[in-house]
Amino acid sequence: MGLLKDTATLSFLNFLSRLSGFLREILFARTFQTSYLADSFIVAFRLPNLFRSVFAEGAASNSLIPLFKEAQQKNQFWALIYFAFKFLLTSSGLICAFLTLFPDFFLWLIAGGLSEESKNLAQILTRLMAPYLVAITLLMLINNILSFHGFFALSPSYQILLNLLCSSVLLVYMLDPRKAIYGLTGMILGVSFITILIASWYITTRSSYVTQVDESLSSSFYSQFGVSSLIAGSYQLLVVLSTAFCSFIGEGSISVLNYADRFVQFVTGVVGVSLGTVFFAKVSAAQETSLSNRITNTALIFAYLAAFYFLGLFWLIGEFAFVIFFGTQFYELPTKDSLLLCLKVLAMGLPFYLVNIILSRKLFSDRRHLDNFKISLCQILAFLSAVALVYYPRGTLSVEVVAGALTFSNFSTYVYYVLKSRDLGLKIHLAGFGLGLFLLLCGSQLAALSSYSFLSAICFTIGFVVPAFAFFVFLKRYNLSLWK
Repeated sequence: MGLLKDTATLSFLNFLSRLSGFLREILFARTFQTSYLADSFIVAFRLPNLFRSVFAEGAASNSLIPLFKEAQQKNQFWALIYFAFKFLLTSSGLICAFLTLFPDFFLWLIAGGLSEESKNLAQILTRLMAPYLVAITLLMLINNILSFHGFFALSPSYQILLNLLCSSVLLVYMLDPRKAIYGLTGMILGVSFITILIASWYITTRSSYVTQVDESLSSSFYSQFGVSSLIAGSYQLLVVLSTAFCSFIGEGSISVLNYADRFVQFVTGVVGVSLGTVFFAKVSAAQETSLSNRITNTALIFAYLAAFYFLGLFWLIGEFAFVIFFGTQFYELPTKDSLLLCLKVLAMGLPFYLVNIILSRKLFSDRRHLDNFKISLCQILAFLSAVALVYYPRGTLSVEVVAGALTFSNFSTYVYYVLKSRDLGLKIHLAGFGLGLFLLLCGSQLAALSSYSFLSAICFTIGFVVPAFAFFVFLKRYNLSLWK
């Protein structure tokens, strides 16, 4: 099916992107470990990334892609693009200016518990990296244009290039962490300015003869952008809260959660984002409800299987993965046990997280924005409730508790999404969850034959993939479907 083919292509590109990102993270971890330098950079880089998730990947994509087809039919495609370009350039530019002028305010919001040394460094880094927000917002606008026409390679290609450039800086300054932190920041700043210039040239040259955008399109864009920003912003509030809690736990806590989350984000990037991007484009273009539901069900089965596979894999090779990250220094880190436990806890939320991506995009394509907003609020309340239930009896927090609260929040929103998508039926979720759990058990049994992490991972993969392949061959042979 076209969905799986395009997803596989984009997944491969995102795999290369995440692989290059892993190289960057390995060099970053070996240079900074879990020091205050690492905390400062992670917090400073997280600020433009938070706004990027709201404006570029969240609001811009969710408000523009459903309007592309209507704009094309009215011969207003490039008029809409130019209108969106001016709006996004102005809004992201204003946020960039606020980040540059008032970094201490934003740092207080996201990580008020940082030490004075970390805070001072984070302020400098925030000012230098603020233009990255404008660059990535314009890049995502171009990526949406190309994705609508079936070309999905721009965003992962850009990330690969940026990761390789940052890795080269870390290689040069690995023995001098202070120079490395400024070299890394300078590289991001330089690439950002080049991206802004190229993206502006690309859009303005193609929009030089456009007419004024139709009022109905501009009104739809404003209304959908506002709602999508609110929804995406509420989702990102979870990132802010988890970072803020970690900043009060102690030095290195932000780094611990970040490193553990990197492995989970590898999966969400390769599978979740790829599948969600392709799925959203195809389901938005689907003319019939039956076709839309079939595309959704196929995406859900794919998400369940991928999530359970990586859940088992992370539990098996977590220690091996961190040794790759930190080298033999991993065994000397005081945060070693916290890193391993956080990874396992976050991995348990993968089935819920990946399915949530599909179901949220389905609600966006159906323009059920209010439902998405309610669910995002539910996620925040679930996270805060889980933290409060642990904090009040004990009076203290740990990084593992924050990771557990994130997993619990994903589970809570999963339940809510399934209930809000009852038109798809519960059978597809029972089939996906049951099949994923069965294959996880099959893989685990075979993995138990070896005591070595790497060999266990290979055995687990064979035990997971072979029964899955046999099962789908059986379905095809007898013309059966999991969602009929």
